[in-house]
Amino acid sequence: MVSTNLDDTTPKKKVCIACKQEFAGDELTCPNDGTTLTPLTMEASIGSTIGEKYEILAVIGGGAMGLVYKARHTLMKRIVAVKMLHPNMLPDAGTVMRFKKEAEALSCLNHPNILTVFDFGISTQGQPYLVTDYLEGQTLGEVLEQNQSVPWQRAAAIFMQVCSALAHAHKNGVIHRDIKPSNIMLTEFEDQADFVKILDFGIAKVISEENENANQLTRTGEVFGSPLYMSPEQCRGKTLDARSDIYSLGCVLFRTLTGQPAFFGQDLVECLYKHVNEPAPRLNDIAPEAGIPEEFEVIVQKSLNKAPNERYQSMVEMKEALAATIGASVTTTTVESVMKTASLTGSLPTQQDVSSGSLPVPPDTTGGTVPNPALETTNPDPIARETIASVSEQTPSTSESTNGATSGGLMKDKRALVAGAILLALVVLVPVLSNMSKGGGDKNPTETTTTTTPDTTGPSQPPESTDPYQAKLDQGIDEYELGDYDEAQDILTAAIRIGEKNKVAPEKLANALHYMVNACIGAGEDTEAEAFIRQLEALAKVDGKGGPVTSTMQGKAYLDRAALLMQNNDSADNEKARKLLNAALTYFQSAKDSGNELMRALSRLGLLELSDGNLAAAQAKMKQAVQIAETDTSVRQLDLALRMDQLGDAYIMLAGSMKGGEKYYAQAEQSYFRAMQLRITNVKSKTHPALAQSYQRIGILYYLKDDYDKALAELEKALTIRQQQGKPLQIAQVERNMAYVYLNQKNFAKADATFKQAIATAKKSDVDVALKLREWQSGYDGLKARVKKRR
Repeated sequence: MVSTNLDDTTPKKKVCIACKQEFAGDELTCPNDGTTLTPLTMEASIGSTIGEKYEILAVIGGGAMGLVYKARHTLMKRIVAVKMLHPNMLPDAGTVMRFKKEAEALSCLNHPNILTVFDFGISTQGQPYLVTDYLEGQTLGEVLEQNQSVPWQRAAAIFMQVCSALAHAHKNGVIHRDIKPSNIMLTEFEDQADFVKILDFGIAKVISEENENANQLTRTGEVFGSPLYMSPEQCRGKTLDARSDIYSLGCVLFRTLTGQPAFFGQDLVECLYKHVNEPAPRLNDIAPEAGIPEEFEVIVQKSLNKAPNERYQSMVEMKEALAATIGASVTTTTVESVMKTASLTGSLPTQQDVSSGSLPVPPDTTGGTVPNPALETTNPDPIARETIASVSEQTPSTSESTNGATSGGLMKDKRALVAGAILLALVVLVPVLSNMSKGGGDKNPTETTTTTTPDTTGPSQPPESTDPYQAKLDQGIDEYELGDYDEAQDILTAAIRIGEKNKVAPEKLANALHYMVNACIGAGEDTEAEAFIRQLEALAKVDGKGGPVTSTMQGKAYLDRAALLMQNNDSADNEKARKLLNAALTYFQSAKDSGNELMRALSRLGLLELSDGNLAAAQAKMKQAVQIAETDTSVRQLDLALRMDQLGDAYIMLAGSMKGGEKYYAQAEQSYFRAMQLRITNVKSKTHPALAQSYQRIGILYYLKDDYDKALAELEKALTIRQQQGKPLQIAQVERNMAYVYLNQKNFAKADATFKQAIATAKKSDVDVALKLREWQSGYDGLKARVKKRR
């Protein structure tokens, strides 16, 4: 294809570079300020290319700063949107900088309700361009033009998503500063209507003391924004924080519910004056026919307070208030904050909490709220803590948002247990690393696991190695796979000493270090993990710069460093982990016999997507991991079982994120049962510790399908295994889950007795569980009260 010069087209419009308004008539000067109008010369012809790789298909929008094109990547054939700055704007350095800042702001945000940016560059004509998702749908502004206003039920569901997106932006230090109806896109995703995407971060402020250019761009005294939706401090050119966006969103909510702006005037000055000085009118005074509940009046009036410290102090608070209007529950950012909310309101977390760890059912495994690592469940997969460590506030289910208290309450109660079960399953898995052969070469699936439990039907012991290093390493891996991290660390320490004394090959010693890192992570001993991963990185000659991977040892070191970073519940560390995983993925995609490493990289990337709330992307990554497991003969079957479980988890969460999502239960069931059968086949037992997580997941799936008897039967199997292992906290967690099922059966006597037993069992643990048990009690009491209110 021959690229067309974008400057060859005939100008059709003119723009005032002072006020940025466009004109299509014969005017030569701007009627607003007298500035000579500049012709627009950037309407590219169909078939031309931008940046040598984006073929223009259509012009789909634009404004004074630039045009937006529908385009297709010439190699990937993906349909994208390309926003390009008008060449007329190039002499205006401030405008160019704001365009670049939109790319920077979007690049640090990763949320399902925020427009995704793929690329940023400069065209051959010197014009900046930004490549994003191509969206089909309407903006809220277009909806309001057609319908004037939106019913309050629909508005609540929309604005809860907006709050989630902006909460994520604020958490990452980005203030939007231009919230208005035209920047809220309503699309359809997986049959869910009104799926929100926040657009146009072109005047966003990135809060940073280090970026002097940003400070100059958004300096105090300079006013940006849309006058109908600007905060008082924005109108006055003052320093802004996240509470400015809360005010703007309150203005948009007012406009959405009533069909009129909260503040407007005959000119700009009058409008800004009202924002600064006049109180907002009442919703029902403006639109009495809309039947807007009083709760919305409280929300809007609080959002529109003139003083920032009298508004909601975070988007999470505003979202919680909106959720209360439709009987929905809302996730917050930590286990502690969720439990505080539950104790005050009696509401329980929804499916959003699956990726957060903010649950009343399972143990806290975040490593943040409860610092004592012994409180964590025995976890043969420490990497699974990646998923638990951070929160992504997901879009509320449409059905839950509109069905009211009865059905919504039932689903919330169920999701509390569903989320708990998935979380518990994620932290009681067959090890992610169990696919690695003990010592690095043997891939016989029957040698994956041995057990020290009385189960005589377990797998046969592998032949003893004559190599003392290999024998000790095998023993350490066995303990690791069984989840006994303390014992594994002792044995692996001995293996490392033997390996160093006998000067074993670096690749073999790296394997012991690799398992040692993950045993430390599993025990919650991240400081110790750091010491061993540094030793591994030195052995693999990792320079710490995050460059391309050049050896298998380096690739494994990248995977382990990513796993450690993902424990920190920090968005910046998650991004570092993502880069390391992608670098490892790139290497292993071209390396021979690397199916195991490919699966690990993909599944961990999937866990990152899951923790960020990108359920569809997580599902895609996990499907890729499963496909590799099914086609690569070097992959061990227990690793395939793990991937099948993770895929099933993604289906469960997809089911809870949208109206009609129950269709995903069948796919989850297929994944879970296949994982269970793989484990039974490989460990040759139905009571092996590896089966506990399968029974747990399947039990919750039956619970979702209202088959409580089958749910309890599966949980009983899990309980039997946990009792054989003899670890009190693990036993208590299963007993607690069973108590929740009994509650939903309205078998209150049995529920109370089982929950009491769970408390007693947990107290036998050798750590202080007082805080955890208070949280458990609060969650149980709240659910019990809700169940009793059901008809």
